[in-house]
Formats: sequence, structure tokens, C-alpha cells
Amino acid sequence: GVEASYEMLEGSKAPVKHVILITDGETPPHDYSQTIADYKKRNMTFTLVVIDEGQSADSLEPLKRVATATGGRYYFVKDAAELPKIY
Repeated sequence: GVEASYEMLEGSKAPVKHVILITDGETPPHDYSQTIADYKKRNMTFTLVVIDEGQSADSLEPLKRVATATGGRYYFVKDAAELPKIY
């Protein structure tokens, strides 16, 4: 997820480092403060795309916070068939 994608990109020489995570969004309470700081330090952004599976709004908050804090975006779709409408 969030930390694994950071680790994959942190050493990249790419001029733009942007993560797009497509997920059901179910996340246990987690403090991503350090991860957010790491993303910002390396000018990396994080976009979250959540496919609705009936998850609670609270379970989405940790990941939404990473997206907004890093300058990325947050999308919520009811069905995977809606994904092409985002991009």
C-alpha cells in the first residue's frame, strides 16, 4: 500500500513521482504522519482511488489524509467499471 509504494519510488530518478493506489480502502486506524512527511520531503504525490465495497467512512480517512496532504487526489467510485471515467 502506501508505504510499499513509497519505498518503490524513493530511489527513482524519475522527474515526477506519483503513486496511484486503487483499493477497497479498508484500512485499520493508522498514523501515516511520518509517511506523509517522507512523501513531501521527496516531492512525491499520492492519489487514492476507492472502489465502493460498503466500507465505513472512518476506514477511508487514513488513506484520504495521505492523498490530500501530499497534493494528490481522492476518488470514490461505486463500481470498477467507473474507473475509465477518472482518467
